[in-house]
Amino acid sequence: MKLLHFVKKHKEIIFLFLLSCTFFYKLFLHSDQMLFPAYDIVGVYAFWRKFFVDAVLQFGQLPLWNPYQFGGTPFIANPSSGMFYPFNLLFFLFPTDFVFGYLFILDVFLIGLFTYLFARAIQLKTASAFVAAVTMMFSGTITARIIAGHVIILDTILWFPLLLLFYEKAIQTKKFLYGILAGLPIALMIIAGHTQFAVFGLVAAVMYFILRIISEKKITKNLFVTLIISLLLGFALSAVQLLPMIELSRLSGRSGGLSFAFASDFSLHPLQFLSTIFPYFFGSPLDSSFWGKGNFHELALYTGILPLVLIVIAIVLRRNKYTIIASIMAIFSLLFAFGKYAFVFPFFYHFVPFFNAFRAPGRFLFVYVFFLAILAGLGMEFLQQKKWLAKEKQLLKKLLIVISFIGGVSVLGVFLVTFFGTVTLYEKYILRNSFAVGINHRVLYEHFVSDMTLFCFFLLATVSVLWMRINNKLTRWKFASIVVLLIFSNLFLFGERFVDTKKPEEVFRTPEIIDVIKKDHGKYRVFDMTGSLISYTNRNGLETITNHDSSYVRSYRDFLWSMGPHENWLYESFIQILEIKNPSVLNVLNVKYVITDKEIPNHLFKKIYTSPKPIINYKDGRNHYILYENTGYLQRAYVVPSTVKQTIKIVTYEPNKIALDVSLGSPGQLILSEIWYPGWKVYDNGKEKIISKSHALFRSVSLSKGSHKVFFIFDPLSYKIGLVISIVSFMTLLTSLVIYVYKQLPDGRRLR
Repeated sequence: MKLLHFVKKHKEIIFLFLLSCTFFYKLFLHSDQMLFPAYDIVGVYAFWRKFFVDAVLQFGQLPLWNPYQFGGTPFIANPSSGMFYPFNLLFFLFPTDFVFGYLFILDVFLIGLFTYLFARAIQLKTASAFVAAVTMMFSGTITARIIAGHVIILDTILWFPLLLLFYEKAIQTKKFLYGILAGLPIALMIIAGHTQFAVFGLVAAVMYFILRIISEKKITKNLFVTLIISLLLGFALSAVQLLPMIELSRLSGRSGGLSFAFASDFSLHPLQFLSTIFPYFFGSPLDSSFWGKGNFHELALYTGILPLVLIVIAIVLRRNKYTIIASIMAIFSLLFAFGKYAFVFPFFYHFVPFFNAFRAPGRFLFVYVFFLAILAGLGMEFLQQKKWLAKEKQLLKKLLIVISFIGGVSVLGVFLVTFFGTVTLYEKYILRNSFAVGINHRVLYEHFVSDMTLFCFFLLATVSVLWMRINNKLTRWKFASIVVLLIFSNLFLFGERFVDTKKPEEVFRTPEIIDVIKKDHGKYRVFDMTGSLISYTNRNGLETITNHDSSYVRSYRDFLWSMGPHENWLYESFIQILEIKNPSVLNVLNVKYVITDKEIPNHLFKKIYTSPKPIINYKDGRNHYILYENTGYLQRAYVVPSTVKQTIKIVTYEPNKIALDVSLGSPGQLILSEIWYPGWKVYDNGKEKIISKSHALFRSVSLSKGSHKVFFIFDPLSYKIGLVISIVSFMTLLTSLVIYVYKQLPDGRRLR
């Protein structure tokens, strides 16, 4: 009975969870498989999460430093490390490769749940709030992230509607409590892993808060105090992640801001607004047919057909403060997403601090889609009224006639395209022989026909169900059920294709070229010039001097560039070297093996393996690879001058600590081919000494004649200060909540 009561009381929440599971049904059908291709998961996140878990279990401490990429880089300062994000505890309980699928299910569900709760907070009834939730959680801006493996983006986005919920409650109740609670989603957005989405979400939330205050008849300064409290508390709670991240940002390749050309990349071209109705008009990432600007997952904004009709109904027939605010927020977000094609992003780039450090204005689309979902809920609320005014009903019928006309014309169009259309006509009149050059036009034509067909079906279904509702042929409950079913079906057909699975052993099947390297059990690094096999080097515990990540320091990138001709990508995540002209760079970096797809005409590099057949990598297809051994590479640790009699042994090599036994016949300079970075300390026979720089990049320490036990310890001050601030803030938050709850109890119960 208790279970039935629980189910009945929380049936909407349970149903949202079941819809999430339904959308990801393939994960349940293939429980022994992981999400695939999920590019970023396969390429980066799977290794990072495994590295984090293994380091904690093996060494009993958080890995503040990551020795596996860029010759060593701060792990704590990389927001994508997610070390303090609570959901990442799942990686300690389940196999790493499978947890990402569970996280996507959880993220999509919570996005829906928090959207639902926010919609309820603005006085939408259950059915209307449910429409808003389903529209948001299965929209293109959410589900298209699956194929890209952008789990940390959804980890960040999901707290946005919860933050709005607390802000809305703070305005309604005028209580500081909700300002304090709002600090939690702010902190979680920051530590979830994607700083840009956190900043975009905070900007949008503050804008919403200000618009809501303006909409109130009485404005009090306490509301502004509440806003400030929430922001300060959110920053303080996340300080353990935030301070190291700020420290790295000052030294990174992106410090000083991005060029406008790079920052405005992935702007939503106005023409691509067509994908609001025809999601695959510009092709699909699944068959490499996408020909729009940017890429598919960054600019997906599809919300289905029925929600668009509900949005029009809300704007035309249900004008209240929430409709106006949601419309303003949606318009602003869309204009921002247009990037270089509109005025909003350029203004923010030039005049608002920090915004010149972010790329891809199209990422603001998640805010746009969220407020579209809220508008759809508001439209549904109007249709769920018991009675309409005669004027409203008449206007609704006229609107329905217009939509019916559009549907009829669309059906005729689909009929003509399907039975009389050809690829040639499609090329001539749609592509105009100038678009989608180099893309298979037959594939695009099939996408176009499919889009047109689904558009007609769901538009006519929308007209039918609305007509029955207007003429009282459907009860409100039946109407709501059909509406939710249509929205989910529409978005399921759009996005379900992004969920695919594959066995981990197939995804990470180690190429023989990697096995050849692994036979060498020494201490060395690998340089994959192509960048295509980095997921395999990571997976197999090989230390590399590059990676697919932008968390490298600027001086390190410049040092690699001195190797030879390179792509002049100032801000990209992969440092592309085109030719090795200065092999001494690799020598001092302890690079023993080089993976390339072309010959290296240098006698220092000895060819030891050529792949007999193309290697299929997770992202770039097939290619032949060559493995070279660098015969001139230097050991990980050595002493200069080289004439000094020396014995060096690496005793301990952990993420946060390196211990060496060194014996010198005369004084010398110990050089460790590990990147210098603030927070590293060195102890010589228990006495702390100063770390100097060698080659303006590596850690070095002066040693006297004799035996030395040298310890390099990574103990960054930014982390320690941030940890103290976060702990104190969390205890303050907890104490405040306990006091508040205590004060709410009746006097008689307080003493119990």
